[in-house]
Amino acid sequence: MDIDGPLEKILPDLPGRVGLLASVQYIHLLPRAKEILEKAGKTAVIGKGDGRLCYPGQVLGCDCSAAVAAEDETDGFLFIGEGDFHPLAAAFGLKKKMTVLNPVTGEARSVEDQKDRILRRRFAAIESARSAQAFMVIVCGKVGQNRRSEADRIAGLLRDAGKDVVMLATDEISPQALLPYRVDAFVSTACPRVAMDDQARYPKPMLTVTEAEIVLGLRDWSDYRFDTIC
Repeated sequence: MDIDGPLEKILPDLPGRVGLLASVQYIHLLPRAKEILEKAGKTAVIGKGDGRLCYPGQVLGCDCSAAVAAEDETDGFLFIGEGDFHPLAAAFGLKKKMTVLNPVTGEARSVEDQKDRILRRRFAAIESARSAQAFMVIVCGKVGQNRRSEADRIAGLLRDAGKDVVMLATDEISPQALLPYRVDAFVSTACPRVAMDDQARYPKPMLTVTEAEIVLGLRDWSDYRFDTIC
C-alpha cells in the first residue's frame, strides 16, 4: 500500500513535530511515514504504549497510551487507518490536533468536528446526571474490561457524596439488560465506548468513570479525559 503521494500532499499542513499512530493492520506503514516526514525536515515520533499494545504507535479503542507517551515530544498527530473509532480514542486523550490519513483511499481529514459533536453530547449527559440521586456502577465480566477495583473506588466516592449506589456485574451492557433497574444514572467501568457511542440508546445518563468524577466535582470539565482501561 503506497502512502507516499497522499502523505507528501499534506506535509505543509502537518506541524514540525508529528506523532505517528496507526491501527494494528497498518502498523507496517509507520516506518515509511516516519521516513517521508524526516526527509521533509520534520520530526516524527512513534511512542511506545503499555503492555497491552503489541507495537509502538498502535492505538486501541480503549488504549491510547502510545499517543500519550509521545505527547510531550509532538505538536500534533497523524493517524494512519480507516474510520473514526481509533483516532477519536487518541484525540480525546490529548489536547493536540489529530489528522487521519486513510491508506486505502488516500484521503486525509481532521477529526475535530466529530470530537466536538461527541463532547457536546458528553457534556449534556454529565449535566443531566448532576441531579441524579441513585447510581448504578457497572462491572463488566469480559476479559480485559473487568475493573472491579475501579468500580469499588467510584462507588465509594458516590456514597461519600451522599448518593445511593448499587453495583451490577454483567457480561452484557445494553438498554435491555439495564431496563429492570430503577436508578437515575449509570456509571460504566467497561470500555468507555459503551457510554460514548451508545448514549442515545439509554433512557438515563450513561457515564464513564472520569465523567462521574466531573459530576462529583472531583474533576473540572476543562480537564475532561478519555477513560482508558489500564
